[in-house]
Amino acid sequence: GELDLEAMRPDPDADIRARLMDIPGFGRWSVEHVLLHGFGRPGALPSTDVSLQKVVGHYLAHGRRLTAEELERALAPFRPYDGLAAFYLSVAYRRRNENG
Repeated sequence: GELDLEAMRPDPDADIRARLMDIPGFGRWSVEHVLLHGFGRPGALPSTDVSLQKVVGHYLAHGRRLTAEELERALAPFRPYDGLAAFYLSVAYRRRNENG
């Protein structure tokens, strides 16, 4: 079948999550990335993303890689922009490591 993402744009995050999770091959990581980057939902947090666990742990847990639950707790003060905060931390981390 076909998926009309534009038709889903006004839907609440929970409805989009449920619809995308019904698609074979889509898991939590994929759905949260689609919400954050595809739909521009700043509160979508791909907390199962291993690189985000590492990056957020670098800044907020003395370099220790976080679990998904720890990452969510660490970014809770930034809600409803926790996904956006994680994105900016990852950009800062990449830029820092690109420049030595």
